[in-house]
Amino acid sequence: MGFADAIPSLCASTVVVMSFVFTLLKSNGYLFGFKEYDVLISMPFEIKDVVASKFLYMYVKTIPMMLVMSFSMLIGYVMGTGFDLVKTILWVVLSLFVPVIPMVVASFLGALIVKIGSGFRHKNLIQTILIFIIIIPCFFLRFIIEKIFKDDQVQAVVSGMADKVTASGKYLPMVSWFEKAVNEVNIASVLLLIGCSIIIFELFFIVVSKSYRKINSALSVGANSKKYKLTGQKKQSIVKAIAFKEFKRMTGSTVYITNIAMGNVLAVILGIVALFVSADSIVQTITEGAPIDSSVMIPGIPLVVFFLLGMASSTACSPSLEGKNYWIIKSSPIDPLDDCKGKILFNLYLTIPFGAFATLALSYCFRTSITEAILGVVAISVMCLFASVFGLRCGLKHRKLDWDNEVEVVKQGAAMTSYLMPNMFLSMILVVGAVALGFVLNYILVIVIEIVIYALLTLLSWKGVRKYANR
Repeated sequence: MGFADAIPSLCASTVVVMSFVFTLLKSNGYLFGFKEYDVLISMPFEIKDVVASKFLYMYVKTIPMMLVMSFSMLIGYVMGTGFDLVKTILWVVLSLFVPVIPMVVASFLGALIVKIGSGFRHKNLIQTILIFIIIIPCFFLRFIIEKIFKDDQVQAVVSGMADKVTASGKYLPMVSWFEKAVNEVNIASVLLLIGCSIIIFELFFIVVSKSYRKINSALSVGANSKKYKLTGQKKQSIVKAIAFKEFKRMTGSTVYITNIAMGNVLAVILGIVALFVSADSIVQTITEGAPIDSSVMIPGIPLVVFFLLGMASSTACSPSLEGKNYWIIKSSPIDPLDDCKGKILFNLYLTIPFGAFATLALSYCFRTSITEAILGVVAISVMCLFASVFGLRCGLKHRKLDWDNEVEVVKQGAAMTSYLMPNMFLSMILVVGAVALGFVLNYILVIVIEIVIYALLTLLSWKGVRKYANR
């Protein structure tokens, strides 16, 4: 359509946004409170170098995903404008620098959040809330974009998008520099992007290093100031005790809770929205205004809720998070399957209440029958059980105990990836299938079919848990 020159701006703006969001979610885990902090800080290194090395490690972990996006757009750019060796080299080299400034800004915000939260008694809770306040609005950008381009035709949409993406350079200098460097082979823009990235990188670590020791000290103290009272001992089963241990592990890590609880928060938001808007509005938003009767979405309600809750499972990463403490479990007289049941129980505690609320809220919005609402709650409960068991199977099969930072298993581990991808695509396929069956079958029968499918998948996953539990 003649808008190939807008691809560099689109590439840079995408990389800037993605690197900012993902860095904000994991910067605290990489930069603060890591397990080798005491060892590093006692060595003859400058504080600035310690912080810089941790940032560079995070950068190395993040840059492959950014390069995949960038090089994909490079292929499209070459197809649209023709191959130019100089422009291609500039694109490849500058792709390494475009994420630096947004990652530095996100790291600075992360450091600010940690510094603010470290002054409170419940520091992890405060940090988690602050991160959610910044991240949650990013999930609704899609609806803002749709509102802008809703009434345009394809050509007008592309034209308007090209103009707006190019205009984003006014607010994001990295986008403008990258666009001019590639399209115009502007050497000044090349030097500005590389030079500013290096300068801001250095300035950030000079600033953060001044309070780095203080922040880490505040994160490691505070619990001892609590006054303890000797009270009666409570007796509970091994499974419940392990579930409580998992709860304490999660609340003790900002990285863990922000990544695992994100879907729960989104499910609650969806439920609250459903209490105040009409079913037709929700259906029109999902189907782009297609003339579809809102009632056909009723069989898909539990699956829509599960799509949010199933984005992550604590059981997928909890086996690996035991890390160097794994020997405690192995040397204790605890049946490995009891340990597995405790992890599953905790994830059920974490997901079913939120899933039931969102399902009932959507059932109220869509004016379902009482039977359909009850079956919807049963369905989401079975789906949460599947997520817990399947996640544990993946977690046990791909257990990684020699991690340097918990981010590696919470966000980037093989266990979480092998859980997320099949579960996400399965949910998407079943949502479409449930709505399609709703045209020809009774809604109650469709929900029962969903329950049976996930119950069978849970049994198959449990066989995998039993297989890998004793490894």
